[in-house]
Amino acid sequence: NFCPESCSCDASRRDSGCPQPYGRDCDDLSLCLRFGDRHLCGPHTPITHGQINAYFAATDPTFVEAQWFKIHGALFYAISTYAGVDMSTMIFWIYPAGSLIIGHFTIFQVYDTMNLTEIDLRLYNTTAAELQAITDAALAAQGVPVA
Repeated sequence: NFCPESCSCDASRRDSGCPQPYGRDCDDLSLCLRFGDRHLCGPHTPITHGQINAYFAATDPTFVEAQWFKIHGALFYAISTYAGVDMSTMIFWIYPAGSLIIGHFTIFQVYDTMNLTEIDLRLYNTTAAELQAITDAALAAQGVPVA
């Protein structure tokens, strides 16, 4: 983690000794990517972003909660695979909304060879069935039962 616990970085401590890449405090850096020894933040770094909606059917209401990190990892893996990028170049977070899991992702152009237009095309030309297949395979590999 970039923000040292010892300086209790937050928006109320902008005048502290906490480091502030791009003038951002630790609260603001949550939307930036720590890559190597750099912080990559839009608009200073080219990005592409999107959303994925995943429906689930579970008769046990605690099932999804118990599998949350595995679900996150499987969806993260599916997006990075179809985007053709390493997961280390992305931020991905999910949250529940009834029987829907909504995921948001940001892909950062960490290398000059990354073509964000091509990445967008790969993602948006991926079918729901393709995403489901790789997500289901990733979940099954972690021992999560899938239908």
